[in-house]
Amino acid sequence: MRTGGQVPAGASGLVAPTAAWLREAGHVSGRRAGQQVRTAVALRELPQVRDTIVDGQLTPEHGRVLARLVGRIEPAALLAAQPDLIEVARRCDPDSLAVYVRHLLASWCEPLLDADERTAEQRRYLQLVNRHNGSWRGRFELPDAAIEIVLAA
Repeated sequence: MRTGGQVPAGASGLVAPTAAWLREAGHVSGRRAGQQVRTAVALRELPQVRDTIVDGQLTPEHGRVLARLVGRIEPAALLAAQPDLIEVARRCDPDSLAVYVRHLLASWCEPLLDADERTAEQRRYLQLVNRHNGSWRGRFELPDAAIEIVLAA
């Protein structure tokens, strides 16, 4: 960040971390503010993508998805691929773009994809509580294959 990650926080001369300032000024959660800052930093490496978002041709969510490629694919190749990435992003919604980006990551850097899959596997859970009144209550995050079993039951 150009200011060392600090933003002036008023006339008092105090400064605040960029994410904290964004959280307050943008009325977003701390997690969302941090995500926006990380995306903005990553998009410095993709200037054509960044400009397309600023021009309103792509959404910030498209930018967040494309920012996943930064640091995982060789920078020169990524810079050269920007026109193609923009064209793909224009033609699909952010969820479909995420599938495409996942494919690119699998093609270019399989070990990182394996690490992402392990992280996703660790996030999965199924919590059930017997309410002892003839019903159950629960929360879950499951992969498609596992949810098919639950839905079938």
